Amino acid sequence: GNQGSTLTWTSQGSGAYSATLSGVMGVLLTSATDPLVATLPQQLTARADLAAVQGASEGWATSGTTVYVKIPAGTTPAITSVYVIRQAFTLVAYTGPTMYLRGIHFWGFGAGLRHKPTTYSASSRFVCRDGGAAYSEQASGYNAISIDNVGVAALKNCYGYYGGSDCINIHRTDQSNTALPHSIMLEEGCTAKYSAWQRAEVRGPYQASTSHDGVIKVILNPTYGPTLGGPVLQDQGPDANFICYTWCLGGTLDPTGSPASTGE
Repeated sequence: GNQGSTLTWTSQGSGAYSATLSGVMGVLLTSATDPLVATLPQQLTARADLAAVQGASEGWATSGTTVYVKIPAGTTPAITSVYVIRQAFTLVAYTGPTMYLRGIHFWGFGAGLRHKPTTYSASSRFVCRDGGAAYSEQASGYNAISIDNVGVAALKNCYGYYGGSDCINIHRTDQSNTALPHSIMLEEGCTAKYSAWQRAEVRGPYQASTSHDGVIKVILNPTYGPTLGGPVLQDQGPDANFICYTWCLGGTLDPTGSPASTGE
């Protein structure tokens, strides 16, 4: 992303400013906080056009290679607390089956925190502590946190907020391969809220935490839900070859706005 202070801004009136920048995916204001998640920066609202930005208390829009931004103060966005996001913050690991992350935060509008080695390995490991992801992009169905093709995975004190689809999602591997062993997953002390972020559907299969296709999962002391379009927890397997097993111990599950579902 680009800090607002690195761009040249021109006043468009009514507190809106323009700059030349292509491929903008979102705008964050780190001097303010998200109204629902106090540990996240404020996300400015995407508007239809300049007129909509001018008429609102805050927001952003694009037209070609021009971005329009209005921050709540109505002053120039040429400050270090404004971040204009151009690329999706993501991690996609295609080499090496094992990865350890600690204290890394992915605030972007793309694929979120995603670990996907090229091929499945029962001996592969993925561990993430004290970090997480927020604001994953919904048009492509990205989850806030996605883990694929690993034998053992663990999230400790991590968060997934505003998942474009799910907040936390683990797949064993290719759905057509029935010969592989179950993946094992631990989620301890994690927080997952507001799945189906920015989706048009009122309800849909978008969870705070979900398992696909042959996963054994233990969840300890979670803070999961509410969601914006699906159940809090769900195991998904198309047939007996892909059955998932989930145990959830302690913590809180908030099903507000969620339809009943397996594992909720």
